[in-house]
Amino acid sequence: MENGNDMRPFVILSELYLIVLNDQERKYTRNSKEDLVVLKHVEGLLRVTTTCYDGSHKRSKDSILAIAIKIFDLESDEIKNYPAISSSFVRYNLEMLCNEFFAIENEKKGQPPAQMSSMILTINLLKKILLIGDDFYGNCSYWFNYYKIYNRILSVISIICQNSSKKQVTAELFDLLIILAKRNYSENIAHCDV
Repeated sequence: MENGNDMRPFVILSELYLIVLNDQERKYTRNSKEDLVVLKHVEGLLRVTTTCYDGSHKRSKDSILAIAIKIFDLESDEIKNYPAISSSFVRYNLEMLCNEFFAIENEKKGQPPAQMSSMILTINLLKKILLIGDDFYGNCSYWFNYYKIYNRILSVISIICQNSSKKQVTAELFDLLIILAKRNYSENIAHCDV
């Protein structure tokens, strides 16, 4: 194994960072200027990690998804307030989510999905994106359509419900459908080509 492909240091650092974030109930920043700086750095980090996400180790993918979820928890107000950053933030998150959806869609039929923890994190990240608000969604709807998120959701739901005995994933998927219905995204689901 080449040193360039060794993801162990990244996995360890991201898991340590995740431990710190999970203990954090509020953010370290004191004002919106500092929030903007943090968001710009996070957006840059997501841009870089998205390019190598598909080839990353499973644990590093899980860590990246968990960190993205926590960033939405800590910075949701600021994400809504900066449309340019939020649009690219959503774009990179949706690109990672699509990687996970593609992995499920491309697995052999009749076999349960192998990456259940990643799938649960993926669903939870998508729920965080959807729950931020309608104004936020309006700024980022292009990326939802570009990545055909609604088609992917229905496809993955079909695959998981047919092949999986994992009740937690099925429950998370149905919770996602409830969020989509409550937030008036059902029209987008109705026009999917799945």
